[in-house]
Amino acid sequence: MHHYIIELAGNAETYQTADIKSQVTGQILSVNFDDGQEVKADDLLYEIDPRPFQNQLQQAEASLLSDTYNLENAIKEEARYRNLYQEKAVSEEQYLQMLTNMNVLKAAVERDKAVIADANLQIEYSKIVAPFDGKLSESNVDIGNLAQAGLTTLVTINTISPIYVSFPVPEEHLNKINKSQKNSDLSLIVKTSSGQEVTDGEIVFIDNTIDSNSGTIKLKATLPNKDEILCPGQFVRVSLSVYTEKDALVVPSKAIQTNDQGPYIFIVDKDNKAVIRNIEIAFSNDDFVVIKNGVEEGEIVVTKGQLRLNNDTEVVIKESE
Repeated sequence: MHHYIIELAGNAETYQTADIKSQVTGQILSVNFDDGQEVKADDLLYEIDPRPFQNQLQQAEASLLSDTYNLENAIKEEARYRNLYQEKAVSEEQYLQMLTNMNVLKAAVERDKAVIADANLQIEYSKIVAPFDGKLSESNVDIGNLAQAGLTTLVTINTISPIYVSFPVPEEHLNKINKSQKNSDLSLIVKTSSGQEVTDGEIVFIDNTIDSNSGTIKLKATLPNKDEILCPGQFVRVSLSVYTEKDALVVPSKAIQTNDQGPYIFIVDKDNKAVIRNIEIAFSNDDFVVIKNGVEEGEIVVTKGQLRLNNDTEVVIKESE
């Protein structure tokens, strides 16, 4: 089984990216990383001044204590007035007032609990951590700056190991790529402009639409990028290895001619005469053609001077320079 390489242009893309923003408004107390540092998920990046939220928590806890005490008394009063109302000792209006007081205090207690939960959440949000493993950009803020909740981008984190590489593939290669992928026979190597290589690429995405303007379909691969050779936004060359049919033969593209019956080649028979052979192409690119049917292994294929040939034309074979 032959393998064939498709050379393509692509771009490196971050595997994961996030603009880190504060979920609370406050003054930045600490920056806990160096610009460009690699971090792990949950590493502490920034601390926002938690004191306003701690004060809010203390006030809410005090309110809860007071409202809980008042509620306990209100529950007792409601029960007492209910009995008195049943005995006709107090009016309905008086009893309903006690009932209302109790319900208002129940609501106050629940509100206090909600404020406490919110204050605790704000305190938690005052410590800003990395959402995933990655490499940080330059910090956009310094100690003492004011971070606005949901507005200020503090830093950007990118995962670049692994990394994505996306590249457009001409639509005529799509069937071969799909077939190769199903047979786990698809691989790729990425090269940078300086000639560095990143191997062990794996196709993880084939788009579901062909771009009608370019006649290409987008593919995306992941690569380990352990040495961080690739960087998001970088232009790369992709060498995509696909399989061809078993027992297929490869000839140079310049050997292929076309007539009304389709593609053909000239082979040289034992009498050194040209013979036209119609062929079935399995795969092709600018350099080589993989022939599924029409030529046998070991036959001599004409690669130069075909325009001067017909069937039975005598051929002079020259050694390759």
